[in-house]
Amino acid sequence: MKLILKFLAACSLLATAAATVNDRITKSTEIAQSTAVSTTTYQLSSIDDSMYAILVSPEEYAHLSHSSVSVKGGETLPSTWIDDATLFGFKKLLVQLPPSSFSSSLTLTHSLALNTINDPLPREITQDDLAYSLSYKTYTHVVSPYHTHDMRVKIRTPTPKILKYGMTYDDSKTTKNGGVITYGPWIDTAPYSIPTDHIEILYEAAGPRLAYEKVDRSAQVSHWGNTISYRDDIILRNIGPSLKGQFTRLTHQAQSFLNMLPTNVATLLEMRLPNQSQEVWFVDQIGNVTTSHLKQSDAGTVLQLKPRYPLMGGWKYSFSVGWENTMKSVAKVVNGLIKLSVPFSNTPSDVAVHEAVTRIILPEGAHMLDVSVPFEGATISYETTYTYLDTIGRPTVVVTAFNTSAAHNKDIVVVYSLSILNAARKPLTVSAAAFALFMTTSLLRRINTKI
Repeated sequence: MKLILKFLAACSLLATAAATVNDRITKSTEIAQSTAVSTTTYQLSSIDDSMYAILVSPEEYAHLSHSSVSVKGGETLPSTWIDDATLFGFKKLLVQLPPSSFSSSLTLTHSLALNTINDPLPREITQDDLAYSLSYKTYTHVVSPYHTHDMRVKIRTPTPKILKYGMTYDDSKTTKNGGVITYGPWIDTAPYSIPTDHIEILYEAAGPRLAYEKVDRSAQVSHWGNTISYRDDIILRNIGPSLKGQFTRLTHQAQSFLNMLPTNVATLLEMRLPNQSQEVWFVDQIGNVTTSHLKQSDAGTVLQLKPRYPLMGGWKYSFSVGWENTMKSVAKVVNGLIKLSVPFSNTPSDVAVHEAVTRIILPEGAHMLDVSVPFEGATISYETTYTYLDTIGRPTVVVTAFNTSAAHNKDIVVVYSLSILNAARKPLTVSAAAFALFMTTSLLRRINTKI
């Protein structure tokens, strides 16, 4: 009997030792004005399952823009969200681990892009108020269904002017260094250890809190012109504290002269365009806007936009930006087929997007074979676009996504074929129309209209 009990105890110890363990969890969240990027590194050992569960707080999930899990320095792993009512609102993400990771060690990186997860305080400010604050609430722990030996949570704010960063039950576990707050280390944290309270971090905003209500992009392909032409129609809104009272131009001019503009006023926006962009233009509903500057270098192309008027809190501004790139920068021929890579968006890193629509307009007669979108949650539809001198119209793929961010600045890949006859459709149509016009004119000149 004693031998049996010893054997069962040994099996129990082996089973416990074989259970998946988090050797170390390090979470780092960098907060911008209207966006945040959270990166959590999980160092695993004694892996006993092909699936690994990651828990995400209900607040983060409600503001989630993009999520991806990858092996550190390697491939992105497939993952699926699971609803579990027993987790106090926490969402479970099941990750498919590589086959070779069983009973070994592995390091995973979970990246989250979050939109408008911080709140402006106060909700309204006058034109004379030079600064405002942003409130961000989080947990001091990373909740995990596995035992964790060592855990740290870091919060990075855009400014060292942090007014409040919370307390824990152990003050020695909270440190502040400039704009970085560290909670931990927490040693030997039990599975499903869910903190009861949030920690509020209140910090002074470093600029206006901007968001795109909608970005409507069209990318038109021209084989004869050897170009791809972009047009972005954007509705920009300042979602920081609303302006309290009336706006006066005199006060704004005085603040500009004294270099004391309020933090909440948006007077400049930067957009990173594809490399070697040409024929760049910037217009709004009134007409051409000359207050823009284009910077081109080996590192990329940056377009600096200055709105026609200062964008106060709660105000919005509608404008359009366009540019061209050569076909060789976005397309290549593979086995007689054309593989086109078009960026879905060029969203600045600190701007949240409510709705983004990208239309890729192919040449007339093109036969679309495949469309690949590099992120989940997007819808794909198809339509026909008619432009100048078109006969049968251009096949168009429309990709729509909501709650996007800079994490969605990736390429949509479209594979299509274009026969020689369809490629020559437009010049043949133009030639036929010109010939018909010439013949009609010649015949009319031969008609004798004299009585």
